[in-house]
Amino acid sequence: MRNKIIFKRLNNRGFTLIELIIVVIILAVLASLALPVMFGQVERARRAEAIRILQDVRASQFRYYNEYGTFSTAFAKMDFNPTVATGVVQAPSHTYTLPAAAATTFTAKATSIKVAANTVTITEKGVLTYTGQYI
Repeated sequence: MRNKIIFKRLNNRGFTLIELIIVVIILAVLASLALPVMFGQVERARRAEAIRILQDVRASQFRYYNEYGTFSTAFAKMDFNPTVATGVVQAPSHTYTLPAAAATTFTAKATSIKVAANTVTITEKGVLTYTGQYI
């Protein structure tokens, strides 16, 4: 009789298939709730990076203006160029353009590489404008 009790205890170790399936389902539900939140945070970080770069472009434009009396119409003429690799290896999240630059005004634009409708623009006055999902 004693051997039967020990044998039953040895067979009771481990999890049943049902228990494992329930754990997998719970993990899948938690992941489905967490992933969209994480991707939203990643997109917000990319937008923040674009804003920081546009503010650097604006500062560079004013340095150019102080030296030449007019705003630059091309990044290549400025001391800060977001279109050239800076030695830091990272995947670019935006393309940067100067769509409207004149003697006394300029607009710099960052367009998301993933979703072209997501843009951020900055003017010489520092006004930021968002379009697409960035609103």
